[in-house]
Amino acid sequence: MNDQAKSARAGPGLRVSFPCPVCEQRVRVPVRGRLRARCGLCRTVLECET
Repeated sequence: MNDQAKSARAGPGLRVSFPCPVCEQRVRVPVRGRLRARCGLCRTVLECET
């Protein structure tokens, strides 16, 4: 299998997950510096640095 096929199969890149501080639902975000994420359960907006 060539490198291009491996990277296509691996997915969109590295992601990190952490519990929402309000409801404890796991929030998954891509690794790309500062960003804003919204919890899918309680809709809380979180400022993240990954």
